[in-house]
Amino acid sequence: MEILIAHVYEDSGALKCDIKGTGLLLNNTHGQYAVTCRHVIDPLLSCGQVVMIANCRKYVIPRNASQECILLANPQYHPNDSDSSFDIAVYKLNGIKYGTTPKPYDLDSHQKKLQLKLGDDVLFSGYPTTYLEANFSPLSDDPLAPHKIVGKLAKVPFHMMEINGFSRSIQGFEFAQNLGEEVVSSGMSGGAVMYQNTLLGLIVGTVNGTYSPDEISYYPVNGGAFVPIERVKETIECLN
Repeated sequence: MEILIAHVYEDSGALKCDIKGTGLLLNNTHGQYAVTCRHVIDPLLSCGQVVMIANCRKYVIPRNASQECILLANPQYHPNDSDSSFDIAVYKLNGIKYGTTPKPYDLDSHQKKLQLKLGDDVLFSGYPTTYLEANFSPLSDDPLAPHKIVGKLAKVPFHMMEINGFSRSIQGFEFAQNLGEEVVSSGMSGGAVMYQNTLLGLIVGTVNGTYSPDEISYYPVNGGAFVPIERVKETIECLN
């Protein structure tokens, strides 16, 4: 289940709420978790509260923050993460009520090994800013499902690329291309990458680069990067 990650803070005596990205609601036999990208929450930790909104509606910004927002505290990062290169932040949820639909992604049911091939269709799912703005309706209580973009699983030699607009280490990340211009929009970070009905990973951002196999020829490379779900599971294990 995709959720919204937001920043709640006080401004001139009034409580404000800004949407900062997407997250995933997950569960396993040990509990329930909210997961997003570390780069989404790190700038917020010293200037307000990080919250999740489990049921996005077309009015987007919660009308009643105390009822619609769930406070997230004490993020867990990947055990080998020293410079946010894994870009995973996990919050354990203890006895929190967030509604009955849609259901969290069940990690225990996403254990099967997949025989993926380059060129297979993968689905990026989240709440980009442009999508929220286009569907914003302040008087509507209708639920707003996440935006979905289909791409193709790909491999690129990151070590042979010049990359702009991607400041984090990309070692260990997976990659999909042919996602179109929509994936460039902010807000998708922390969303889901799916293959059929199986959760593959966590969206971490877009890659815009140039690949040069021989320092003579140059090929543009554009697409979306994601952290494999195995890295998310390793982070969750630290909480149990």
